[in-house]
Formats: sequence, structure tokens, C-alpha cells
Amino acid sequence: MTPTVVGRDSEIRILEELLDGVRDGGACMLIRGDAGLGKSTLLLAAKERARARGMLVFSTTGVESEAHLPFAGLHQLLRPVLAGAAKLPDPQRLALLGAFGMADGAGRTCFSSRWPA
Repeated sequence: MTPTVVGRDSEIRILEELLDGVRDGGACMLIRGDAGLGKSTLLLAAKERARARGMLVFSTTGVESEAHLPFAGLHQLLRPVLAGAAKLPDPQRLALLGAFGMADGAGRTCFSSRWPA
């Protein structure tokens, strides 16, 4: 069920425009703000609106105790579909599997695990 978002008409309009164009060229959304301003509600609205449009939605949550593990969040995000990596072109497949230590390749060196820089 899509949450009711009160007082965020401009943000919802931007979100809807982003979702309208995502199939044509991809999209990215960054939600920032102080605690209690409704970031989680906007994120939930984005996820539910995308699902309602038939989009496959992946999400993960960062965990401080895993901050020292390179690609921990990426691994959590992609674990449910990792078996499909075989369908990727070789460079992307090798980079992905290499980042997870599942294959030799440049994947471990093409990303930085330092955040923030």
C-alpha cells in the first residue's frame, strides 16, 4: 500500500517524473535531510510507486558493523539475483563476481570501499 505523503507535493511530483523516465535512461534518487523530516516515508513511496508500475525494486540497509567489509551492502542488495550474473556481459559479470571474491578479475580494484573519501 502506497503511503500517504502529506506536504510533499513537489517531491512526489519529482519522484513521479523520475519513474516516468526510468525505463528510457535509468534514474537515481538521493534523499537527504535531518532526522524526522520524512526521508523514510519518501523512500517507501518511491518503492511502492515503482512496484505499482511493474518495476523490480531492490533495497538494502547499511549496517555499521559491516562498514569494514567491502561491498557488504551491494552483496545484500544483489544476493537474491546473483545467480543471474551469468547472463551479464563478461566485463560486468567478472567485475561483479570479482568484487564479491567469487571470481578472479578486476572487480576488486575498480571500486573503492572507502566512504567518505
